[in-house]
Amino acid sequence: MAVQFILGRAGTGKTESIHQQMQARLREKPLGSPMILLVPEQASFQEEYALATLPELGGVMGTQVLSFGRLAHRLMQELGDLTTVPVDDLGKHMVLRMLLERHKEELNVFGRSATQPGFASQLGRLISECKSYGVSFSHSENLEWGGANLNQKIHDLRLIMNAYEAYLSEGYCDADDILNRVATMVRDSMYIKQAEIFIDGFTGFTNQELRLIEQLMQHAKQVTIALTLDPNERDASVDELGLFHPTLRTYQALTLMARESGVSIAKPLLLTEAQRFKSSPWLRQVEQVYFQWGDPPLPHQPGRADEVTMLSAVNRRAEVEAVALKLLTLSREEGYRWKDMAILLREIGTYADEISAVFTEYGIPHFLDQKRSVMHHPLVELVRSALEVIVTRWRYDAVFRCLKTDLLLLDITDEHTARKEIDRLENYVLAHGVFGYQWGEESAWHFRGQAGTEEDAKIDELRRKYAAPLLSFEKEMKQATGKNVQEMTLALYNLLIALDVPNKLEHWQRKAENDADLDAAQVHGQVWTGLIELMDQVVEVMGDESMDLATFARVLDSGLETIELGLVPPALDQVLIGAMERSRQPDVKALFLLGVNEGIIPLRPKEEGILDEAERERLAEMGMSLAPSAKQRLMAEPYLLYQAMTRPSERLILSCALADEEGKALLPSSVFTRIREVLPDIPHQVFYNEPTGQHETDVFLLGHPRRVFRHLLTLLRSMKNTGELPDFWWEVYDWYIRASPDVKREQWLLSGLRYFNRPQELDLETSTTLYGKQLKMSVSRLERFQSCPFSHFSSHGLRLAERTMYKLERFDVGELFHASLKRAVEKMNEDNLEWSKLTEDNSMQLANVVVEELVPATRSSILTRTARYRYLSGKLKRAVGRAIYVLGEHAKRSRFAPVGLEVSFGPNSDLPGLALTLENGVELQLIGRIDRVDQSLDSEVPYLRVIDYKSSPKQLSLSDVWNGLNLQLLVYLDVVVANAEEWLGKKAEMGGVFYYQVADPFVTAKRLLSADEAAKERAKRLRMKGLMLADPELARMMDGYVEQGASELVPFEIKKDGTLSSRSSVATAEQFQALTSYVRDTVKQISTRMTNGEIQIEPYTNGTMTACDYCSYKPVCKFDGDAGGNEHRQLAKWNNKQIWSMLAEQQMAGEGGMTDGGSTIAGQA
Repeated sequence: MAVQFILGRAGTGKTESIHQQMQARLREKPLGSPMILLVPEQASFQEEYALATLPELGGVMGTQVLSFGRLAHRLMQELGDLTTVPVDDLGKHMVLRMLLERHKEELNVFGRSATQPGFASQLGRLISECKSYGVSFSHSENLEWGGANLNQKIHDLRLIMNAYEAYLSEGYCDADDILNRVATMVRDSMYIKQAEIFIDGFTGFTNQELRLIEQLMQHAKQVTIALTLDPNERDASVDELGLFHPTLRTYQALTLMARESGVSIAKPLLLTEAQRFKSSPWLRQVEQVYFQWGDPPLPHQPGRADEVTMLSAVNRRAEVEAVALKLLTLSREEGYRWKDMAILLREIGTYADEISAVFTEYGIPHFLDQKRSVMHHPLVELVRSALEVIVTRWRYDAVFRCLKTDLLLLDITDEHTARKEIDRLENYVLAHGVFGYQWGEESAWHFRGQAGTEEDAKIDELRRKYAAPLLSFEKEMKQATGKNVQEMTLALYNLLIALDVPNKLEHWQRKAENDADLDAAQVHGQVWTGLIELMDQVVEVMGDESMDLATFARVLDSGLETIELGLVPPALDQVLIGAMERSRQPDVKALFLLGVNEGIIPLRPKEEGILDEAERERLAEMGMSLAPSAKQRLMAEPYLLYQAMTRPSERLILSCALADEEGKALLPSSVFTRIREVLPDIPHQVFYNEPTGQHETDVFLLGHPRRVFRHLLTLLRSMKNTGELPDFWWEVYDWYIRASPDVKREQWLLSGLRYFNRPQELDLETSTTLYGKQLKMSVSRLERFQSCPFSHFSSHGLRLAERTMYKLERFDVGELFHASLKRAVEKMNEDNLEWSKLTEDNSMQLANVVVEELVPATRSSILTRTARYRYLSGKLKRAVGRAIYVLGEHAKRSRFAPVGLEVSFGPNSDLPGLALTLENGVELQLIGRIDRVDQSLDSEVPYLRVIDYKSSPKQLSLSDVWNGLNLQLLVYLDVVVANAEEWLGKKAEMGGVFYYQVADPFVTAKRLLSADEAAKERAKRLRMKGLMLADPELARMMDGYVEQGASELVPFEIKKDGTLSSRSSVATAEQFQALTSYVRDTVKQISTRMTNGEIQIEPYTNGTMTACDYCSYKPVCKFDGDAGGNEHRQLAKWNNKQIWSMLAEQQMAGEGGMTDGGSTIAGQA
């Protein structure tokens, strides 16, 4: 019964001394008294491997490497204290989630957060912390904690902790209490009494661990404890500014505990000679001088090139690439094995993804020493989504998250076919809004109707195939919900067995092993075990409880969030990557310390968790100290840095990034400044991750052929402009051409340098096959072509279409508006109502009737399906009602009346339409539908005006007409005027073209408006926009209430002298004629270009707007303005005066479509 300390600074051989002692005892008596090496959990594998490979032993027997948790488990096995069921972190978090749900209304602060994801885990960690440091709030009801917020938090903590302890008292025990329980049992353990115990790798211990060590000291044969501490400081007082203060505090606590327990303390083994740095003067200088105060002495010459170096990279990706290249260099030129090199980070999560991607690309075997969450594993997603399917009543995203796990497949070996089937089923469900009870219907799906009977049948077959397991699960789970948690968990387990999940996971594991992805293979192997252990905990801890399914799902989710997999390094020769605080690498030759940036190393502590720093300090003042505070953690940072910088025996590389992933500047750490003071001649490399053209620096980039080839491509691309390529890179290019094992791939990539993203024009035969010899098209199709020929080719040539979604599109709203206004007129005619006599209330009532009548006819009755769409239906009713009322105002105030609604033109339509013969012989027939045509009532020769309903604001821009982007209204006017005699019985003149926005605008003002003022403001926003004939009498016919001033209905303003002001949107009869002729010529030119096979990727740009802004075909065209040779067509923006001037010039020159500058609609393309 004695304790001995082994004390020494880093690299003095403390672990080696323990190994030698154990080796000597094993060599002397292989089957002698047992030995226990007690180490942190994350170091257990490495220590087991080190002991098993000790020379001359050929293995070990009776010697175990244990963590505190495994030692407790070993003693409980020996002494048989299994009367209670232990509740680990998984069970604890689920119980806490259940208790939070149960006591939610009693909580002062936690009630708002109780159901938030992750809160139960935070609360569980705080309770574990309290138990570890012996803090209890059980009898603190009358204490004043110094602040209302802290008082409320303590109230909630006391409530939940008491409820938790009361729950555990029914035959359970918290895993956090096991060390305390075991500490009381050590005296009865024959195993401990015979054992020699070695403790290594710790900086400090929790109160529970200290109590257990105290019992081990009293009852074990011998306890040897190794601590990293300067032997000369062992009797000094603890100074928080001292480098070794964490271990000094631990050493003094242990010696005091040994004396108070009557344990004899043997003479400590003091190690003063740094064995690790014998051949590395600079590393010895860092260990001895870096952390000392004052000016450092000058170092000796380094033992090798780059013994200690600094590296700065432009960003984190470049930093990782530089490290990868350095690893390859050391492996190739210095003969290092991968296991001889390691990487440490202060925060591993920041770099984990980058390291994994880059090292895989460079072919560097590596292992990330971090716990893996399983929340994104298909098995966990299956459990979560299957429960969500039932809770949310078969919501779309839950169903397809479940299906896409690949675990519902009948044949796991044919994933490709099954995925295609699920994609097809998903497209159908999205298109038709399938939800809820429809998944379980006995009757077949027939959403496509008669036109899609065959597809309906195939989809229904897939629906039954993939929904069957979930429907069975739903039935069993609903029956179990009325019983208890055990039955609910059994229903979930039965689903997994019915889906043959264990065998499917085993299949994935074998596949990963065959693909040499050993990390993934371990995950697939462990996740099933983790889930079953979780389900066992659920049944053990709360099996007899009753809860609804939603609560069960949330409780289980809390447990799933807690599952973390600790993987064993899958290979012996690989680069180990770990966190400074967690990883315990064995001796390595070269160590890379990444992320040496300000605020990272040393780490600026973050306030996280339920209690903030001020509250923790208040508790400490009241004698309830928890884990080290932010200040204490900051003071311990130098020691962590010391441990990291003293790991390697030959090389230390410190690196930092100068920018983060968003491009924000990062500063190097103060470590860089101090290391320059300690080693004035330290080399500092700046890495840009791109070729410089200099042989001396670019040779460092020669890491992996594929990565080097990317750099070569970059240089070759720039050579197209400069004509120069450095000699060094010509040699690299020659190697790829002559000796590369992947030469075909590289030649294919090189061909991309000559590629231009310019599709060839279609020949006339192909164009005719696509579009036909007799072409019928709408004006909007011409406008699409003019926006970008390739966009038109994609939509009307290739007939590409986006996935159909079950939602109300802008097109559907427009159709509903048109149909509603048409039906409103029909209804008025049926009821002998007049526009001019409709009040606002009459208009709203009429809109309500017609919209209610038409809503069931919308796509799949979409407006009746959800509360959101029903609300939207109400908005549509108000918009239609407002439109009826405003158009009624037009009827009151104007001498124009509708002569046609929804007037179609083209073959077999209301009007013949516009027929043109193109130069290439194609017969063009323009087709379309005009929302409304009005005729003047009083004039001798009737005037016609065309009104187009829009669901959003739109202007008639003459510049857009000139550029061929807005032809629709003028084509409509041309059609009705040209066919007026046949249609109306007499010739007619052009009166105007207008857009009317169907809306119920929201009026905003800086003051409270009266009802009349609000109505006037609303009318102003609903004023029609467009172009009308420049005739004051005609203007008064359109709004008879205007004698002088601006009209509230139509875009004109009359001056005092009775003429139209310049603010009026008007054109003379001659200008209308010239504009109409120009539009006809433009239609002809655009149609000719289209049918000639023009499909160029030439989207227009006009100011800040481009045709690409709302184009669905960007993923198809792959517009590339840099390497692809694509350019936007720059369209000029003309004012109205310039447009009229150019039209007049064309008319005088007799050239329909060509300006003096050679700019035409066709010419703009």
